[in-house]
Amino acid sequence: MGGTETTVHLLCFAMYTLLGSPEALAEVRREPELVRNAVEETLRHDNFGKLDIPRYALEDVDLQGAQIRKGQMVMAMLSSALRNEAAHPRASAFDLRRSADAGIAFGGDAHYCIGATLVRLEGRISIATLLSRFPEMELAGPAIFASHPSIRKMTSLPIRLRASAG
Repeated sequence: MGGTETTVHLLCFAMYTLLGSPEALAEVRREPELVRNAVEETLRHDNFGKLDIPRYALEDVDLQGAQIRKGQMVMAMLSSALRNEAAHPRASAFDLRRSADAGIAFGGDAHYCIGATLVRLEGRISIATLLSRFPEMELAGPAIFASHPSIRKMTSLPIRLRASAG
């Protein structure tokens, strides 16, 4: 899945967000170098992952009053962590000027997604290419989502493309 399924969802959510936000779209068009930030901010703001990989506590832990016992399974809510106001001020806002680092979007350490670098690169190239080839691209209808146990799965994103004159 690394570099394929993930790339598809990143592109869908990035284009959905950019085309749904004329201000952000205009910023990226004026400053193409912001495509990198658009990829990272999409991964943070509208990450398609619902859950992280299950982990098991190595020792008893008191987490803000919640008792987690050694061996107990815990499941992080990735999208909640990526919208944490303590880590990301104004976390609900899609901000292209935010520091370009989605942090935990692809896990970390031994559990870091092997396809993360490829997904980011494919995302930057694809978004930049779409925006330059189709300057008048626009949403042509609502996004359609399907039920999935671990991701927010967009199955359709109708976009009207108009190629540039040149």
